[in-house]
Amino acid sequence: FATRTCTNCRMAERQLDAAKIPYELVYAEDNQDMVEKYDIRQAPTLVVEGKGEAAVYSSLATIQNYIGSKN
Repeated sequence: FATRTCTNCRMAERQLDAAKIPYELVYAEDNQDMVEKYDIRQAPTLVVEGKGEAAVYSSLATIQNYIGSKN
């Protein structure tokens, strides 16, 4: 989840792209139902769905840690 004015969101996007981690960019301001579903409180937030559950990584630092764990 990102917002259009978020500098950290753009950094997270670039790092996910560089690590070749597939993701779908969702703008929080355009997807209020998804924001509520995942209880998104800040941007950037990465939601990783799998096995019926979703892991939520909020903030650039935690997204970077996730990326690091995948490489």
